[in-house]
Amino acid sequence: MLVLFDEYCKKVPPHGFLENRLLAIAQEILPDIEFGVTDDMRQLGLDSIKAVRFAAMAEKYDKRITVTRILRYGKIREMISAPKEIVWFHTEYNSYKPVLVL
Repeated sequence: MLVLFDEYCKKVPPHGFLENRLLAIAQEILPDIEFGVTDDMRQLGLDSIKAVRFAAMAEKYDKRITVTRILRYGKIREMISAPKEIVWFHTEYNSYKPVLVL
């Protein structure tokens, strides 16, 4: 079964190793759909479960590709080029642990 979403897909080919690998992973997760690195995978059927699989498979190529990033940007090229995210973890103060002050 071949599904084409011509109204959404531009089928832009990947540039570079990382885009190539991430597109291969995405095409494995969204089989039978032809798309490129600038197509929004959310519109092509990417849901949260598939985003978790994508993040797990992409982790060995780029640690920045998280489920949050995948669902926020949706497009492979945007995931890669998006600015680095800062994550804050709130914990109780512990005088035995070093503290980084920004």
